[in-house]
Amino acid sequence: MQTMMQITTQKKPHKFAKGRSGNPSGVTTRQRCAAELTAKFTSIHGRAPDIVEAATIVNIAGMMARLRGKGNSAEDMVRMSNCVDRLAARLGLAPKPASEKKPKPTLADYVRDKYGTAP
Repeated sequence: MQTMMQITTQKKPHKFAKGRSGNPSGVTTRQRCAAELTAKFTSIHGRAPDIVEAATIVNIAGMMARLRGKGNSAEDMVRMSNCVDRLAARLGLAPKPASEKKPKPTLADYVRDKYGTAP
């Protein structure tokens, strides 16, 4: 006679069928990012990147892929994203921030706003 009840738990089914790849396209995230960045560079500059620019694009793609992954500390994520921003700006891929300055009012506008009428 058994004194303890035996509990049988089932394993969760594996995400992918046996013999099937989890990445059927065979393209890594890094390769996909590099292709997207190269296409963007070509569309902006109208030419293919030279060897230094291509190496920079590969570095950016590697950091972007690592940022999308798991297991990064907050500090690592901030450092990598800052580095991606700087490198993308160096290649001309980063958009310039919009200016938030309001145009200065003329003297007549200032007087009208402050006193209600302009002289």
